[in-house]
Amino acid sequence: MITIVLPVYNEELFLANVLESISTYPSITQILVVDGGSTDSTCTIFQEFKKNCTHLDIALLSNPDKLQGYALNLCLDFVSNQFLVRLDAHSHVPPFRPGGIDYFRDVKSLYDTGAYCSVGYRQRFAYKSILQCSLYILSLTPFLSRSKYRYALTPTSTWDTAWLFSTSVSRIRSIHGFKPSLTPNEDYDFNQRLIAATHLPLLIYPQLPLYYFPRSSLSSLFYQYFRYGYARALSFSSRSSVLSLWCISIFQFLVFCLSTVLWSILSPPLFQAYLLLALILLSVACFAPAIDRLSYVPSGSFIRRYTYLVVSSLVAPFVLILPVISFVLGRLSFMFSPGATSPNLQ
Repeated sequence: MITIVLPVYNEELFLANVLESISTYPSITQILVVDGGSTDSTCTIFQEFKKNCTHLDIALLSNPDKLQGYALNLCLDFVSNQFLVRLDAHSHVPPFRPGGIDYFRDVKSLYDTGAYCSVGYRQRFAYKSILQCSLYILSLTPFLSRSKYRYALTPTSTWDTAWLFSTSVSRIRSIHGFKPSLTPNEDYDFNQRLIAATHLPLLIYPQLPLYYFPRSSLSSLFYQYFRYGYARALSFSSRSSVLSLWCISIFQFLVFCLSTVLWSILSPPLFQAYLLLALILLSVACFAPAIDRLSYVPSGSFIRRYTYLVVSSLVAPFVLILPVISFVLGRLSFMFSPGATSPNLQ
């Protein structure tokens, strides 16, 4: 009934758990893992899993071009089902429990109503370190993202974008698949073209408790958001003029300068402002589970989890600066070299 596609690159820490979990869902009949040349034990882990999982059609595809867009286009030639779900190997998917909800069957039923061009998911951040916990806290605020897929508590339609996708193969082919040159924002471009072609919104489906493990080092976080900034500028210029991109960037720069001036004139002393922000972030992190019990993966004991939250709330204001700066630098990099290609996936 449903095919799962997993683009992977060096996912030895996560792949086994993801494969074991999704293989328990009755509606899943095929899993395609598309490897971008992993140098760790990713492929070995896949082969071990395939040996012990005989009830599914499972294949490992090679993606020599490495970029995720190529991986997603490549899998279209090997799918045996019309409905395709793209998941992230760098995540946690809960296994199906007898008598529980088959979330993927539910997603397909919503898609089959014809009211949506694709179904995406709520991106819930998990954490195993102070840095990841800081990003978890920031993900619950508009500081890191204003997209609905970070906040939706009930099924929500959007004309913007969603995390991951679930749609038909024929619909993907109708817009000529993905544009790998826009990696890592190929999904944003894909969703925008899908919306334009079908005149239908996306649906964000938050019921599936799907968790994402963010970057675990400052260098990888910087590079991730640098690529986001570069690819977002490249995606924008592919739909509009470069002049428009310059106008938007100049406007944003002026807003930033004005905000800095007002901050220096009107704000309380810097240390007090920092403590206020840290307190706000701590409050958000502590109260979020009461609103949405699936908002995080519990990490260890109650004491350890809340120790992480307190310490990370003090660190989060500093962590916030890094993705903002790297995103801006990525955009500027594109604007000063418009003929350059998108940074490599690795």
